[in-house]
This record gives sequence, structure tokens and C-alpha cells, in this order.
Amino acid sequence: MKIKSTLLIGAACIGIIACETNTYTEQDRLTATANLNAFVDSVETSLKTTPTHDWSAIDSRFDSLESRADKVYKDLKMEITEIELIETRYETAIENAKRIEENFQKNCRNASSKHRKVVGNHFQGTYCHQS
Repeated sequence: MKIKSTLLIGAACIGIIACETNTYTEQDRLTATANLNAFVDSVETSLKTTPTHDWSAIDSRFDSLESRADKVYKDLKMEITEIELIETRYETAIENAKRIEENFQKNCRNASSKHRKVVGNHFQGTYCHQS
């Protein structure tokens, strides 16, 4: 009986230790952070070159990458400050781009011809499309 109790207690201790083992590694954290950062970089580049965007697709991909990064950081019990900084950068870029897109669409609606070339610092060579 004493041996059985000792074995059960030993098995329980091993189970607890196994449950506390991190699922993710430091490399997973670096990869998740790099993927999120690279996506925000590409979004920022795209926002500078194209006046209109598929916001739901962009937000969906960001949310997916951010969720993965949050899981990794939480599993490793690390502060998510770096993720929050990337998220702030993303939100700022999106807000600015939405304002620019709104102005672009407004200018297109006000255009006197069906396809008027937009000239300016952004979107040179871009044409307004009537919907």
C-alpha cells in the first residue's frame, strides 16, 4: 500500500511538472514577433503606394499573427510590451491610411471626368474608379 501511494504521488508530481512545461520556445517567440513585425512593415509599405485596401483581409491577417504571438508570449510568461508596440504602430498606420483613403474617395467623387488622374506625393499614376 505504501508503495502504491508513493507511486501515485510520484506520478502526480511528474504530471504537474509536465503541465508546466512551456509549449513554445524562445525561437517561437522570435519568429512570432518577426512575422508580426514583417506584416506591419509590408502593410505600411502598401498603404503608401495604394489608395484603397481590403481592410477586413488586412485586419484578419494581423489578428491571426497577433493572436499567435500573444499565445507564445503568454506560454513563455513574458511581457507583451513588444507586441503592444507593434500593435500601436499598426493601428496608427491603419488610421492614417483610412483618412487618406477617405480623402482619395472624396476627391474621386468630386472629379469632373469619369477617370481623372490623381497627382500628388502619394498615388501618382493612380486613377479614380467610378463605382
